Amino acid sequence: MMRVFCAGLRANWAEWRYWNRTHDSRCSPSIALWLGGLVLVQCSVESVDDDEVLSSPLRHLWETDEEFAKPSQFGRDVEGNIVIVDYASLA
Repeated sequence: MMRVFCAGLRANWAEWRYWNRTHDSRCSPSIALWLGGLVLVQCSVESVDDDEVLSSPLRHLWETDEEFAKPSQFGRDVEGNIVIVDYASLA
């Protein structure tokens, strides 16, 4: 249990660092990191389905990286773009 908890903290820190270093437009912005990584705050996105991701410019991630092979890794931002919401593996 503690191993999973620590992995989650590390993933949140990785996303936070990646966003602050790159401001990668493919990703949902990370706004704040609180409580040592326990809470990562990102911009809100709407859920998307398989077809929406597969018709987006991020299709290549879905097809080439097992980490991104599910719609829950992506969302639609307020501008209507499909973005990555869980991107610790990019770090």
